Amino acid sequence: MAKKNSKRKNFFPYGIFFIIFIAEIFLGLSAISAYLFFDGKREVNLLESDIKKYSSSLAEAFAHVAELSIKDKQYQPLRNLFQEKIAENIIDEAFFVLTDGRLVVHSNIAIEKELSGNIAKDEMSYNIDLILKPLRDNSHEILISDYNIIKKEPYFKKNIRDLIKKYFYKGIESNGWLFSKAVFVKSKPIGTVNFILSKDRIFYAIKNIIERARRLTAIVLLMSFLLSLLISLFVMLRDLSRNKKQSTIDSSAKEKFLDLPEIDVASEKENLQIELIDDSLESEDSPEITVIGHERYIVAPIIPEYRAHSTGRRILDAIPSENKRKR
Repeated sequence: MAKKNSKRKNFFPYGIFFIIFIAEIFLGLSAISAYLFFDGKREVNLLESDIKKYSSSLAEAFAHVAELSIKDKQYQPLRNLFQEKIAENIIDEAFFVLTDGRLVVHSNIAIEKELSGNIAKDEMSYNIDLILKPLRDNSHEILISDYNIIKKEPYFKKNIRDLIKKYFYKGIESNGWLFSKAVFVKSKPIGTVNFILSKDRIFYAIKNIIERARRLTAIVLLMSFLLSLLISLFVMLRDLSRNKKQSTIDSSAKEKFLDLPEIDVASEKENLQIELIDDSLESEDSPEITVIGHERYIVAPIIPEYRAHSTGRRILDAIPSENKRKR
């Protein structure tokens, strides 16, 4: 009978690699999401609060200068103040409107001429209801309203805007604010001073947070891959070292076995007992053990790896081949 040999194969531990890789990605991305959500949201809210606080002070200053301009019938100082703040990139547009909707001063002279002194002439760009609301309410407070600047393109696609609005920043649907303050002369409201401010700084902050999230995600993926690979290689090298050591032991056992004398079964009064020690005999890949006999002798070659483990499994009643034929 032919003797089958089995060789141990060493494979890369893909199971360990993927388990560690997925776990590290999950933990890393969870930490990034939590950090960017809370820290980013706080950053945007703080920025919005600072913008509104400074702009409210600016609206108070505009209203005071507008009151002086009405009294002196000199509107150039108010226009100069408007243009100065636009040049500093603080506001986008400013104007002074009377109670009947007449445009007195606009920061852009070209637009002022185009409107021909009537702010309601361009209803798409100027919401007359919001502009005159402080007068109708007879309010000394500054009215801050979300406002759409027609000429500005959206910063984000609609699906992105929907996600941002739901989880991060509710004011994403409008791209600017309208600040309105009623102007009073002798306790009588005569008009409103207004300026439009875009949300560019808010959108830039959100865009930077998204970019940070992308960079951190790439770093987490790379570090997770490298760490998983290093751990898997360590496990594979450890197994290789163990197998090499075992192979050395097996070779030594085989050399000792070759020096053993053959057994004369015929002279034995009791049944010959051969003990096979192996913990893998039950597996499908276990090698077969062949007992070769002739008229007087049985040679039972014990494969070296059977010596390496201890399961206590035995093969009993090894019988000379001539006795086998009789049976």
